Amino acid sequence: MHVLIADDARDVAEVVAFGVRMIWPQCTVALAASGEAALRAFNEQPCDLAILDVSMPAPDGFAVCWQLRQQSTIPILMLTVHDAPQDKVRALDLGADDYVTKPFDETELLARLRALMRRAQIDATAATMLTIGGMRLDMTTRQVSIDGNPVSLTSTEYRLLEELMRHAGTVLTHRELLERGGVRNMSMMSIILKSSCAACARNSAILPMRRAISRPNGALGTGSRPRHPFT
Repeated sequence: MHVLIADDARDVAEVVAFGVRMIWPQCTVALAASGEAALRAFNEQPCDLAILDVSMPAPDGFAVCWQLRQQSTIPILMLTVHDAPQDKVRALDLGADDYVTKPFDETELLARLRALMRRAQIDATAATMLTIGGMRLDMTTRQVSIDGNPVSLTSTEYRLLEELMRHAGTVLTHRELLERGGVRNMSMMSIILKSSCAACARNSAILPMRRAISRPNGALGTGSRPRHPFT
């Protein structure tokens, strides 16, 4: 984890850096005394969390906040003596996630920083996880589960399911689904699209995928079949 602290008051920056290292002992910290130095430090090594003063040498904290937000979704906390409501609103509108005024309580500040990072981690997890009902697809590990039970899918079946979950509620044509699922062989696609015989349809990736997600562990079973959006 890497933290950027931009504040022209060196004593304040060092107090904040000390607190940051206390709650995240393995993190690295970059200190910047101006907006220009802060942007240069970010470009050299993107950070996971930014703490910005407003009244630092140009560009000010508002401008730095806006520029960081154009490049990244990292948590940004403004730490400043400016306590007017319009300043808080401006910072939040520019992309800041939190706003703390000086003088500040160090315990509260660190609690706010921990909360920001927790939310960021939750958002990052959500961005790589697709969930519909009891079905979960992890795009990082490429694992699928239904009600906590792992489902075994081939690579093509996985890609088809991912596309269906990404476009839940949207009608995809057979051709669109096959193309998005990675079926590039035009001869095979033509056979799948044009054939109406059951034997050929069973050989396509779609029906096996539907069968796999209909049963825990991806195995053909007996008994009642759970209802899922794609079965």
